[in-house]
Amino acid sequence: MRSDDRYDIDSMSPATSDMYIRWVCEERLCLDEEEYDRLLYLIRTLNDIEFTYTILMDENRAMDGLEMRKDFSYETNRYLDKSSGLLPNCTVFEMMVALAYKCENTIMYSYKEDFCPKKWFFIMLDNLGISDCTNDNWNGETSDYIYNKIHAMLFRKYNKNGFGGLFVIKNRNIDMRDQEIWKQLTAFLNENYI
Repeated sequence: MRSDDRYDIDSMSPATSDMYIRWVCEERLCLDEEEYDRLLYLIRTLNDIEFTYTILMDENRAMDGLEMRKDFSYETNRYLDKSSGLLPNCTVFEMMVALAYKCENTIMYSYKEDFCPKKWFFIMLDNLGISDCTNDNWNGETSDYIYNKIHAMLFRKYNKNGFGGLFVIKNRNIDMRDQEIWKQLTAFLNENYI
């Protein structure tokens, strides 16, 4: 386990948000170059939206997202500051990637060659209804469409079963709008994978 006192900011180089996003896509999501190029506009849009939450326990998802910034600095010897272009708080992109990574790394972990956090990220994009927002079909209305979908997710204006949120389930006894994101994930996994 590393501690923050191992960082010597004077020995590090500054980083930009583009460098950080590419690192997150490669090192945490395991996107290949083609996937990265196809989703870049969507990723940048998600990274421009602050992750806010209405259920207190979702603060853990924000902390996981911000932890990636420390991991980036530690692994690349580059630091992120106000000039990097990142929002000061966790973004929707960071939260989703950290959740996908944690899901794969702690719950669904298999052998290293099968390590695939992007699977969970793509499931979330599908459930949100934004997986078709690729660079190929991007237009002037795409950003507004994504913002509306993310706003509905953040303020839990989606269906009881989770449709329009991050995870969809069949269990009619659970209202996904009342569940913290981690419990939504585990309910989804229990129905579909475990």
